[in-house]
Amino acid sequence: GADMAIFDEAKAQPSGEGFTAPPVESYTPPEALDAVQRVVAAGMKLVYRKDMAEDVKAEVARDVPTGQMLAQAAVGWLLMLDKQAPQGIPENIMAYSLQALVGEAAEIAVGAGRPVSQDEFEDGVMLGHQLMARKLGYNDEQIMQGAQQGGQPSPQPAAQPGPQSQGAPA
Repeated sequence: GADMAIFDEAKAQPSGEGFTAPPVESYTPPEALDAVQRVVAAGMKLVYRKDMAEDVKAEVARDVPTGQMLAQAAVGWLLMLDKQAPQGIPENIMAYSLQALVGEAAEIAVGAGRPVSQDEFEDGVMLGHQLMARKLGYNDEQIMQGAQQGGQPSPQPAAQPGPQSQGAPA
């Protein structure tokens, strides 16, 4: 009956393949969403630029564990974007943007013939937060505390007022 159809559908998914990146809206607080979506859009523009094609291809083909590759790719892109932003990107915005860019790295990897599982995607997100925190100068103890509090290094990002994007005069 209906149960068999569900079973057949599940079987059609090659085992160990496929990941689902949650939509940015599902984990980003509403007040940060606009800025995060802008960073993610800039990230997409960056990775699909013609002059980046070779770098991106080489990045997803690297012979390291998939989670590590995803983390390093996403953090590398975020740091490039941070350098390009006149005031830099506030840490909390970078943290929320990271997961979407890990998802993008995973999409690119899959497109290039490197399968990515849900576990590998989640590893990429976790390792990405740790790598990012290190690059931002947090020590391992702060990073571990952050991991226990849901992946952000302490101090909690909410306590860091980023540049206001309400068009207030600077």
